[in-house]
Amino acid sequence: MRVIHLVSNKAWGGGEQYVYDICRHLAADGHDVTIIHKPIPVLRDKLSQLNIPLHEMSLGGILDMGSARRLSRLIASGSSILHVHNFKDAFTAAYARKISGNPLVRIVLTRHLVRPGKRSFMYRWLYRQLDRIIFVSKLAQDRFLEGMPQSVRDKSTVLHNSITIPDSITAPDLRKQLELPADSTILMYHGRIEQEKGIDILVKAFAAVRADNLHLVLVGTGSQEYSQSLNESIQNQGLHDRVHFTGFRSDIIACIQEAGLGVIPSIVAEACPLSCMEYMSQGKCVITTCNGGQAEYIRDGVTGILVPPADTQALADAITRAVTTHEADTIGQAAARWFSTNLSYDVFYSRLTDIYKKLF
Repeated sequence: MRVIHLVSNKAWGGGEQYVYDICRHLAADGHDVTIIHKPIPVLRDKLSQLNIPLHEMSLGGILDMGSARRLSRLIASGSSILHVHNFKDAFTAAYARKISGNPLVRIVLTRHLVRPGKRSFMYRWLYRQLDRIIFVSKLAQDRFLEGMPQSVRDKSTVLHNSITIPDSITAPDLRKQLELPADSTILMYHGRIEQEKGIDILVKAFAAVRADNLHLVLVGTGSQEYSQSLNESIQNQGLHDRVHFTGFRSDIIACIQEAGLGVIPSIVAEACPLSCMEYMSQGKCVITTCNGGQAEYIRDGVTGILVPPADTQALADAITRAVTTHEADTIGQAAARWFSTNLSYDVFYSRLTDIYKKLF
């Protein structure tokens, strides 16, 4: 099976890691895998680790016929799957197939966002060119398909994202690194430090929690302005000795092993946040909001705890309940079992390759 992924973002993030992991597994299984990406150093450096063919193109979208012509030469013969991750690259893939004249090319698009679909003439044409649209959550699918014709609905499917777990994990001594008491309980958030992630709500909720020796650890980086406002809030509430910033950490799975529980309090609807899965995979209870795709794979009180977005009191109550009872341990164990059975990368990869195979 020949699969070509297109990557047109200018930075490395979750979408790029999604492509990286898929291509690594496909190559390991002996498939013919290629990545087309923008000429961005960070993309080149990261993707070159895969030791598969890479091609740099401008990937400028709807008006970029140069990239389409170059891509058409790569798919001129034989069967190929062009897997794209935004509609800008879908135009490039559709043009390339038209130029190549090859009827054995299939186009797959993964939709990573929760947004309505566009309905202009050009986009209606584009939807007809796609062979499959993968949505990373039912929420993303429903939002996109509002008002769409049945022909587009028939091409759509939901496939939740997943994460890869390192073969060997060495937990860092976070308590020693952050100078925390040895018997402290760590409540951990990881991700971007931005307002949409609800971290200011988390800090306010944490201030209301009455639990001995509980420390909040925030892992990640973000805007300087928002980080400064968070620090001011932390100081004003007298939390400076109980809230700790680590900055970016590449060993997040290892760090999670030292957490008592995780919290992902996003106030926006995220399509399929992987951060929740990372806690679940390590047998940790995660408290998160119920407004995004996480509500599709977390059962409240069973494999996680769901709270309304931007509800400081509900979040504080959930944290208090989790750290003052044995509920967190029970939920964490159930979450690990659920992840292994339903959300593991092996499950995701098997379903994705089934989608590929059914295209021919």
